[in-house]
Amino acid sequence: REAGEGEQVMADKFRPMLVLTGSVVRQSKPRVVYGGHRRVGVPVGYVYNDQNGLHTSRDHLCEAMPPLSSWGKYFIAKNFGRSEGDLMRVLASMDSTVIKINGQVWGQPLMAREYRDTIISQSNVVSDNIFGVETSNPSLVGMIAHTEIKFGNGDPFLAIIPPLDQTYHEYTYFIS
Repeated sequence: REAGEGEQVMADKFRPMLVLTGSVVRQSKPRVVYGGHRRVGVPVGYVYNDQNGLHTSRDHLCEAMPPLSSWGKYFIAKNFGRSEGDLMRVLASMDSTVIKINGQVWGQPLMAREYRDTIISQSNVVSDNIFGVETSNPSLVGMIAHTEIKFGNGDPFLAIIPPLDQTYHEYTYFIS
């Protein structure tokens, strides 16, 4: 490919639950890889009922996927405050990756390129809607906002959570 060119890879549209999460992209030159979905409600298949019948609120999810070299083991995240919680996805880079949420082991260890989802709600966060995620091997953590209907329609969106070891620990301020 030449500079500025792109290529689209999609899961089989006739198999709606098929996802490409955990797929590996290998290139000889630096590339940006975007992940997402062209039109989805979160969680998949979510519908709400109002006086006019069943509806859903869907949106295009898109986010640049960081390279494996920038994945981490420690994350602090905050749910988006949607009334029904928000979806968190953890993707493992190596076999036997143990995941802890707020210090508690979450399920069985994941294998390389395997992921697990959960809804993070107000009831399972530490304080001020903040929760901690720790993994035994480098992982990728993403949050997807739940489709919102209780307080007005709100479309889903995707956000990749940067690991704590990729944040600055010292800051210099200049005040004039």
